Amino acid sequence: MTVLALETSGSTCGATIVTRDTASVWRTLSSVESMIPAIHEEAIVTIVETALGLARCTFDSVGAIALSSG
Repeated sequence: MTVLALETSGSTCGATIVTRDTASVWRTLSSVESMIPAIHEEAIVTIVETALGLARCTFDSVGAIALSSG
């Protein structure tokens, strides 16, 4: 399963793509972040698109989305 993890609750805005190789082993395919505060709503789409491109994935291949809470 491929997971898109999003961080927007703090000063960092980021997206990470991970996949499960086996039942207990997760592998990071890509991670993209911006440290510019107060632009999360402007940057998140570009960050997600970049992370998906680096991971050679499409949004349709994502099986779950994980969001930070804060």
